[in-house]
Amino acid sequence: MKKTLLMIAVALMAAMPVSSDAKAKKKKVAEPQLSTLELIEKVNGKWQADNKADADASPMTAKYQAANMRVYNLTQKAQYLEYADKWARHNKFTCAENADETLMRQCFMVYRQLNAVAPAAHKLQLKSRVKCGKECSMKECSGAKCDKCGNENGAKTWEEMRKNVNADGTVMTEGCKTCATVALLNAACDQLVKEAAMDTKASFEVTVHNGEKMQRTEVVELCGKTVAEKLGIPSGVRLFKVVNAVGKEVPYQLTYDGKVLIEASVRPCGDARFTVVKGMPQTFPAAAYGRMYPERVDDIAWENDRGSYRCYGPALQRSGEQAFGNDVWLKNTPDLVNENRYYIEDVNKPVIAELKKTNPEKAEAVLKRTSYHYDQGYGLDCYKVGPTLGCGTPALMDGDKVVFPYCYSEYELLDNGPLRFTVRLKYNPSSYKGDNNVVENRILSLDKGSNFNKMTVWYDGLTQPADVASGFVIHTEDTESVVVGKDYVHYADPTDNPQGQNFQIFVAAIFPQDGVQTRKVMYPEAVKGASGHALGIKKGYKSGERFTYYFGSAWSKYDCRTQNEWQARIESFMASQAVPMTVKY
Repeated sequence: MKKTLLMIAVALMAAMPVSSDAKAKKKKVAEPQLSTLELIEKVNGKWQADNKADADASPMTAKYQAANMRVYNLTQKAQYLEYADKWARHNKFTCAENADETLMRQCFMVYRQLNAVAPAAHKLQLKSRVKCGKECSMKECSGAKCDKCGNENGAKTWEEMRKNVNADGTVMTEGCKTCATVALLNAACDQLVKEAAMDTKASFEVTVHNGEKMQRTEVVELCGKTVAEKLGIPSGVRLFKVVNAVGKEVPYQLTYDGKVLIEASVRPCGDARFTVVKGMPQTFPAAAYGRMYPERVDDIAWENDRGSYRCYGPALQRSGEQAFGNDVWLKNTPDLVNENRYYIEDVNKPVIAELKKTNPEKAEAVLKRTSYHYDQGYGLDCYKVGPTLGCGTPALMDGDKVVFPYCYSEYELLDNGPLRFTVRLKYNPSSYKGDNNVVENRILSLDKGSNFNKMTVWYDGLTQPADVASGFVIHTEDTESVVVGKDYVHYADPTDNPQGQNFQIFVAAIFPQDGVQTRKVMYPEAVKGASGHALGIKKGYKSGERFTYYFGSAWSKYDCRTQNEWQARIESFMASQAVPMTVKY
């Protein structure tokens, strides 16, 4: 009985409310404070998740985009660049006819920044209408004062401002959320620069060693965390410069997976030295860049200084057109060309369509003068894809039958220049040998100076081993110039008009992983100009396994004159992959 009463008493005491004094004695566990960079990414990510990019060029959206571009210039996050680009394209790189000079200047500053990344004439349509002196900076054009409510959010201290951010990244304010977000992002960028400037003399040397007996010029990866630690700055911010051995600043890139990229040219068995030092770097135009083009049935097109490519998206799939593989676009210039090609095509399409009604000959003349299917002096599109793998597309195999993928369903830009383009692609569920929910995923990248894209593909939803392959289509006009090597295949493609073009497109697929069989797989009968494929086939592939290979191209009127030169280019690339250049800090 006594034991029972004692237990009841203990239970009652536990249920009694705790006094305020007792609560005070309880130690409160403080939530860890976000770093300035983490706060920037959370606030900017939340804003872009909650607000569509296709907004009109109002004063406040222009100010936000200017602040967003400041964040992009510090972080090189591809999604921030894409968000600003979508807004600019929605507004056709201009603003309302009745816009005042202040709004025009704000818009122009954003457009100028976008043009600095990927130059194209139409991105500066405001240039003739805007006078923007050297004193006008991105920070000044983004402004802290709201045109709408007049709040001076920037008058608060940084510590006061950071306390007004919710856990989800929403900026709390009694006034306009746009101006509060703009003010916070600008203040956070200033704070980040201030934090990094505490030791302005920090620097270190990087040595890139070439162990091969041949000259090499390649994009080299540094560890972003190591760079940040040596400089005493947050990892993932552009608050340093890279200077070569003759004292000239060179471009570099922060990647989504924590790398710092530099381009190194190194003599045979030699070293190249760079100095990494704190400071604000220059803005260099991209030599590797791409985006999704909704104006052209959701193409994802990308390029570097040697070549250009595209794959097809949901809008094309909805149209019913069957184009499964990667397309090859030829170019003979290191400059980016895709932006202008698509823009000129888009502008002239309705003009040509209207001319066809009254003057077909003139319509044809305009077409030949503007279309990227004709060489306008810097390359063209004359590679036939259709219902094939095109160049470098992965696919599952059922015996000798290619199980063609269709168009991507989702994409994410991961890196977007100046030295590397990277995109992640996801495909709709498909069926394979009784498995009805097989999902294909790809990560594709292209570096400056390279003829070859890197492709990593994996499939989820397979319950049994499968065969996975890649390669290129063999066209009926030339089935003899296919070369099948131990771990590569290459081909001199005859183009869509061999007699008219009188040049060749060199294509290749390279398979560094073990266990890949290379061979030709020909159709019993030609299908829409295709006689078959040259493939590298990996048997016994298991669900979720990463399969990595390379594919690429060259043009006989540009950087490889003959197929023999193309063979040498492939061998050189394979040697460089086998013995990568090393980095010493």
